[in-house]
Amino acid sequence: MARAIRQDTSEFLGYLIELYGPVPPWVKDWPFRAWRHPDGKLRNWPPVPVDGIMRAPPHLELRIPIRNNASGEAEVLVPPNLLDFIQNHSAFRALPNHNA
Repeated sequence: MARAIRQDTSEFLGYLIELYGPVPPWVKDWPFRAWRHPDGKLRNWPPVPVDGIMRAPPHLELRIPIRNNASGEAEVLVPPNLLDFIQNHSAFRALPNHNA
């Protein structure tokens, strides 16, 4: 598991359960697939076709900073503009009683 840390405030948000560390020291960011949905939000799954014929648009690749902390755990440093994406990611697990 990797810790999700808000990049600008260092707030510990929760965990990403599909990303394991430690990461090699030369790895500075991690790729995440994202699709833009009709509401304009980025999600890690393609939008559902409304009319049955719509094909999912191609995914985007978001590269989010990553590092190892002092104990060797991987930390994803979430920029403020990608908080919604990470907090709604299927691999994200929020801290109990966390108000994000």
